[in-house]
Amino acid sequence: MHSELARIANCVGISFDICEQRHFKVSNDRSPPELGDRNWRIRFHINQFTKDSFEHAKTLIEEAKEQSPENGELLMLQANLELWQHWIERSDQSTSAQLAPLIRAAMRADPADARGPLFYGILDTWHRRSASALTHLNRACELDPSFAQAFVHLGAAHYLSGKPEAAIAPLEHALFLAPLDPKRFFAQGELGTANWMLGRYEECLAIAHNIQTTHPGYVLAHVLETASYAAMGLYDDARRARAKLLDEKPHRYRSMLAWIPFIDRDWARKIRDGVEFDSPPARNLHIVQSS
Repeated sequence: MHSELARIANCVGISFDICEQRHFKVSNDRSPPELGDRNWRIRFHINQFTKDSFEHAKTLIEEAKEQSPENGELLMLQANLELWQHWIERSDQSTSAQLAPLIRAAMRADPADARGPLFYGILDTWHRRSASALTHLNRACELDPSFAQAFVHLGAAHYLSGKPEAAIAPLEHALFLAPLDPKRFFAQGELGTANWMLGRYEECLAIAHNIQTTHPGYVLAHVLETASYAAMGLYDDARRARAKLLDEKPHRYRSMLAWIPFIDRDWARKIRDGVEFDSPPARNLHIVQSS
């Protein structure tokens, strides 16, 4: 019952959020915006998930901070934007560590907002601080049981620490909570990765194909598809899957796999070996098979 209520709350929240973003984007672009209006515009541009939209959101944040530099919502939006930018750019640890003061300021501005501990938990995950990451991410889930992103990153923190079996429940719960999430493909990719680590290749393939329906350029989906076919011994299918995207720009998936913050970095190598199966692997894969 609690899960159903949380799902309803999430769907209502996302529907309202999208409507308000569109309203202020379409209606008010030519008028001098109030702070609240500007915040909705920032949210709209962050969710467009393009380089130009991110730059527009950054400009709006800088303008708004001149008006209200300590506004809690602005700090949350800035932290959210910068986290996504660091994720896309595959920032190294010293660069992403510069986000910590901003996230702490956002948490101080509104201790009840689940986004603060979520953002800090993400940063801890990137820096391979598993215990601290899980503490912050569990706190985010407690503050807002309908907050799907918190459950996504809680699951990710588990599989990145080498416990993919513990990742499945929070990742599936996140997808249950947020059927309208515009970044649902990201949660699906995390679930696909955990399934691949567990040797559940058919489940992983279904997820990869689902992602490609709406986000055909998402590199991880092609990595998981190729590596799953290869693990199942279906090498012709694996080559066709790899040719769809990965063969064109191999540096894209190699840099992505090198950046993923596994505690045991052999996991990134294992997935890469699953994509580059035509080359002799450096070592045995020792993939965990599901029972």
